[in-house]
Amino acid sequence: MLKHVWNLCSDRENSIWSSWVWTYLIKRRSFWELKCPGDCSWTWRKILNLREIARGKIKYPVGDGRTSRDRIVWAESPNGKFSIKSAWNSVRHRETVVGWHKLVWFKNLIPRHAIILWMAIRGKLYTQDKLVSMGIIQINRCVLCKEEEETLDHLFSSCPFTARIWSLLCDRCALPRSHRRWETNVEWLSRNFSDKSLLSLIVRLMFAAFVYSLWKERKMRMQSGKTRRLVQIYLEILEYVRTRTIYLRNFPRSSANIRLVEAWGLTDSICS
Repeated sequence: MLKHVWNLCSDRENSIWSSWVWTYLIKRRSFWELKCPGDCSWTWRKILNLREIARGKIKYPVGDGRTSRDRIVWAESPNGKFSIKSAWNSVRHRETVVGWHKLVWFKNLIPRHAIILWMAIRGKLYTQDKLVSMGIIQINRCVLCKEEEETLDHLFSSCPFTARIWSLLCDRCALPRSHRRWETNVEWLSRNFSDKSLLSLIVRLMFAAFVYSLWKERKMRMQSGKTRRLVQIYLEILEYVRTRTIYLRNFPRSSANIRLVEAWGLTDSICS
């Protein structure tokens, strides 16, 4: 959501979305002083509530009018440009260490995947059961299986659609297909895949991509009605993992690692 705040401030003219927001929601008022309407959407309310966090991170250096122009910079990044990683680093509490820390935060993570996984583990994702309790929607029905009510545990664990994708991914890593509850699965993965082995790296990338892709699919179905087949989501997760491991090197050429490389279709140069 901080990215939306940044886009509104930095890309007002070139972004179709930013132009629409300025024309129909902000109009000629100050974005920073705009009051939050009582009947606005959840997304717009969230963006407005993030202004206090963003205010100290977006700077407006004034040029001299001759050799330099006025600029908008993201103060949390050395190059002045916004990134999801720099935004997250600026707001997270670094001193807090939890059991699942290495499951989410590791060297080769994909930032947007890590943030969604972190939100899921912390219970910060607005699943339909929460939206019902907040009065935002009236009917709770999982858009993936269309059978049960959507909760965090259902969406990422017990939903038949979800469970099928997870089983296929587990097969790639020769992991047991046991369908644990969400919290139990997070604990099990955190306990068993926190080292620097190739298997642990792939499992962590796989799990984060799994959560991210399901959440993306769920949002797309709710917001636009568009759907993808199960196999498309599965292949997307595989591609995320493969792309992230292209430049990895120096893992031992053990039989287990060779099997992983073959199962995932990774480059042979990963193992030395």
